[in-house]
Amino acid sequence: MQQADAPSVSFPARVAVAVITLAVGAELALRWQRDGVEVPVPFVRELLAEAAGRWLPLRSWVLAHELTALVLGVAGVAGVLLAYRTGLLVWRNHVIARIAGTHFRADDQRFPARAVDVLAEIQRRPAGHTFVGLSPRRTALGWRWKPVYLSERQRTTHRHVLGKTGSGKTESVLWPQVLQDVLDGKGCVVVSGKGSDEEVATIKGIAQVAGREADLRVFALPAWNQPALPSHTYNMVWVEPCTPESDGGDPVAVAERVFSVLPLGDNRYYNTQAQIMFTNLCRLLHGMVDARGFGQPFTMRDLAVCLKGVGNKNPAWRGALDHCLARSRDQEAAREVVSQIDRLGHEIHKALSGLVGAVDKFQAPLVNAYAPDIVMRDVLEQNLIVYVQLPSNLFKIQAPSLGKVFLMDVQQEGSLRQVFRATRNQRPFSVVVDEFGRFADLSFVDSLNQLRDANLQFTVAHQSLADLELVSREFANSVWDNTRIKDVLNQDNPALCEMVAKSIGTHQEVVKTVRVEAGPLFTSLATREASTRLVESYKLHPNRIKNLASCGQGFLYTDSTLHPVCYGQLPPLRADYPLVSRPEATVAGLHLYERFIGRAAHGAREEDRRSA
Repeated sequence: MQQADAPSVSFPARVAVAVITLAVGAELALRWQRDGVEVPVPFVRELLAEAAGRWLPLRSWVLAHELTALVLGVAGVAGVLLAYRTGLLVWRNHVIARIAGTHFRADDQRFPARAVDVLAEIQRRPAGHTFVGLSPRRTALGWRWKPVYLSERQRTTHRHVLGKTGSGKTESVLWPQVLQDVLDGKGCVVVSGKGSDEEVATIKGIAQVAGREADLRVFALPAWNQPALPSHTYNMVWVEPCTPESDGGDPVAVAERVFSVLPLGDNRYYNTQAQIMFTNLCRLLHGMVDARGFGQPFTMRDLAVCLKGVGNKNPAWRGALDHCLARSRDQEAAREVVSQIDRLGHEIHKALSGLVGAVDKFQAPLVNAYAPDIVMRDVLEQNLIVYVQLPSNLFKIQAPSLGKVFLMDVQQEGSLRQVFRATRNQRPFSVVVDEFGRFADLSFVDSLNQLRDANLQFTVAHQSLADLELVSREFANSVWDNTRIKDVLNQDNPALCEMVAKSIGTHQEVVKTVRVEAGPLFTSLATREASTRLVESYKLHPNRIKNLASCGQGFLYTDSTLHPVCYGQLPPLRADYPLVSRPEATVAGLHLYERFIGRAAHGAREEDRRSA
């Protein structure tokens, strides 16, 4: 049996016909009454009289106000049609669809912002966890907020913070983490490419809040040419001095670390000769001992004196090198230096000219201390706090090189943790690098790959993966792949958002398709017919990254979860107190420049004065 066809006349048309019919009937009743037409049935006669009585005032008003009546009529019709249309859409597309289970809602891909009391949340965090922020969850009663934490195991898989300028990387992600690490008694190294005075005051304030002012070390590169500025000192080529019982540290490892960051040319032959000479000179100077057999620390300034003494006819410079060649305990290194000088002959100056110029760029007392305040072995062993202020916009050469030296220093000491587990401190140690693109180096990948079981927890922050692709695309991919915790803050680069979404991955999702049909009054009405299919969709859609708030919102992706997060900004914790440094006056060291060059210059001036 075939189903009957639906009525061809729509509901609004039927309502209009009914209204017109009533109006025509009332008009006919009025006319019959006026014409005196007798209706035999009393009930019908009374009904027609009542209709005519009610219709007459309305008819008189309409005839007296034709334009107003027309406008009101049109408005009434439009209102009725609009109400009917709205009710129809609500009933078919929402009420019936929910009952039938075919209703769906498009995701707006946003979540609300909320102020976060960072200090209060830090106090409430579980032991051994790092507070990140508050994550929202939509419920029937509204939004609910839950704190998000990182465990120590997760921290050792390293953290990568990505966000454009002004998105809150430093104030909302890095500083709250540093505060928690310092409160937990951890050692911490913070390397900053911005290096503002406010950051120095902040790290002082954090140390003061934790009661660890004595553990704080601040390396301020602005003191490079201004010794009056407060800063702790560092020795780029610090090697643990030898003793009568031991050989001390490894000068070869230190030489490789420092040489790799020196600004040299592209000539591979000259660079190879320079590396051989630099390494052998480090060995040579490490072998210098006093009368009791204790080693004397050396600096980049001592290396510069020896380099300038190679083939120099000036007796002062040549005498400094000859003194080391004759007195060093490492005579093998001395013979290697002499052999290289003899082999290169008159080419020696050309081969070493780039090295001499590069070493001369690091002659400031700030990085040539014989008793440096910052010794990375002591930092890791004693859980000290180090802030490295490297304003790279002010020091174009020194800042990137020193940042790489500090990071490789940490890398080598972390490796020694793995080699000497029984004697080295194994407590978790935090390394935070802000504006990481300024200090990106291929060797850093080894730190991420291999220092996890040394309990070194790296956190790197920068604006875009393009910062790392300046080194190489492979380097950028390696850093991204070896940091398993990702904080993705606001970004608006389409290619970057797409790449981040792809790297985080996809998951299976059921997609529902509902059939709609054309309805009256230009409506599209949902039917109860739907189909579903299983598709692969992004865990983090690119549009969700673009729709983040300009500051304080992001997504935290770990190896197992993805959380939308509202980060809290660290309140001002700034302090100003003097830094305590080691006294340099009584420290033993080679002091080659003072002993040979400075003394010769002083003697020449005295001779000139006597002659005059």
